Amino acid sequence: MGAAVDHESALCVELREAYSNLTSVQVRCNVLLDETRAQRRELAAVGPIAGVLVELGEDERRVLLLLAHRLLEGQKHYGRLDLANDPRDWRRERAQELADVLVYGAFEELKGATRET
Repeated sequence: MGAAVDHESALCVELREAYSNLTSVQVRCNVLLDETRAQRRELAAVGPIAGVLVELGEDERRVLLLLAHRLLEGQKHYGRLDLANDPRDWRRERAQELADVLVYGAFEELKGATRET
């Protein structure tokens, strides 16, 4: 009888291990499924952009890449853009940035004029 109990105990241990392994596989499958869904959502979001990019020339794509890098820089400072909840005054922001462009342009003109004289 002792051998039968030992055999049943060993069988129970094997079943627990098998169940544990199955549970781990199920968890990993769920994680992979979630990742796949997220990737599909990302691809669906990128699709319209990719459709436009193939129609553009190399220089136009370079311009968009430059703008994309600027957006990433802004994301580092402010987080992801959420226009619906962003409290900034975009007209004021634009006016300030345009003023900066004019100032930088004037600096460059003066710097160039100084070199020429």
